[in-house]
Amino acid sequence: MLWHQKSREKWIKFGDRNSSFFHAQTIIRRKKNRIHGLQLPNGTWTSDDTILQDEAQKYFKNLLANTQPHQNRTFNFGPHPTIVEPSKISLTSTITKTEVFNALNSMKPYKAPGPYGFQCIFFKQYWHIVGDDIFHLVQSAFQNGHFDPKISSTLIALIPKIDSPNTFKDLRPIILCNIIYKIITIVLVHRLRPILNNIIGPYQSSFLPSRGTSDNSIVLQEIVHFPRPSHDLCQGDPLSPYLFILCMEKLSVAISSAVLQGEWEPIQITNNGPQISHLFFADDVLLFIKAKNAQIRFVADLFDRFSKASGLKINLSKSRAFYSTGTPQRKISSLTSISGIRNTSSLDRYLGFPIIKGRTKRSDFFFIIEKNAH
Repeated sequence: MLWHQKSREKWIKFGDRNSSFFHAQTIIRRKKNRIHGLQLPNGTWTSDDTILQDEAQKYFKNLLANTQPHQNRTFNFGPHPTIVEPSKISLTSTITKTEVFNALNSMKPYKAPGPYGFQCIFFKQYWHIVGDDIFHLVQSAFQNGHFDPKISSTLIALIPKIDSPNTFKDLRPIILCNIIYKIITIVLVHRLRPILNNIIGPYQSSFLPSRGTSDNSIVLQEIVHFPRPSHDLCQGDPLSPYLFILCMEKLSVAISSAVLQGEWEPIQITNNGPQISHLFFADDVLLFIKAKNAQIRFVADLFDRFSKASGLKINLSKSRAFYSTGTPQRKISSLTSISGIRNTSSLDRYLGFPIIKGRTKRSDFFFIIEKNAH
């Protein structure tokens, strides 16, 4: 059982006779994930564990910490949806033991544990012993609005984005939370999810019931297939899912308000078709706007204000601008100098879906054959 958990293998049924297999898989996994050396921000290479630990702490603390000075974080644009009374009651009603038990059962049993070292399977198997204590702790957290900070202590694991990472940019920080903390947040999520469709607008499609990746991809494909002067930006900046989409809804409402006031000029595929200004899927942002200097300056100013209010920033190095056919190169150069975002002639893939410009070719579907071959 121990080596089965360490190996993280799920495709084979575990048992005593498979212990050597799981042991071997664990060793392979450790060798693959071990960081033997990295290039530091100053350009030097090191394999010293102590230096790597110190530099990793500095790098990710600088990356994840809020370094903005205290300032006015007001960002109110346009009308916001309100939560109806029945939803308010469901959100604020008394916590039940059934809710806590359901939250526990929604978690996979052998996921990596947090600092305390207990996996979910322990709490499930011994619920008849620890259940009351866990319930009272969660209930107290909701009644008092706070809990012991030790409950929210976490571990950060660095997962390689590529096979041979060279810098800290090639590593993704994954937070490992304690099971009790997860239970509290899952109870919140279970209460919040049913009302999200009523308070999140149609321009977001991530983590919401009945919405998925294909929704945005289909719209984007239609826009690219019928080229008109437009400006498309894609950028990524990861945050916690449900809090993130609530935060991004503020930006979505601000963009929609700017469209209504004539400050943001969206695009239309056809004369009688709907106007499209933006699409969000988690931290993937698509913006559709006329290729005008004034428009790009307006977008830059709006995002600057949103950044100051939320702490979120655009990753310019990962962002790209896609222009419709016929946009003069001089215009593209001018807009690039204003936005600081490089242009691209191909969107390649969006959320795993190929985005095809112009007439489709046989080569556009080779990826399906390659995927099925593996």
